[in-house]
Amino acid sequence: MRQEDLVLNIFLQKGYKYAFSAPFPSQPLWTVLKGSY
Repeated sequence: MRQEDLVLNIFLQKGYKYAFSAPFPSQPLWTVLKGSY
């Protein structure tokens, strides 16, 4: 499993909506992952 897939799975398991909407340091990371599609 790739590093990106692992991180994405963590976001999905923890509730990616928090990472997407909340203004904390992981938001840019989620934006990058979201842009990788």
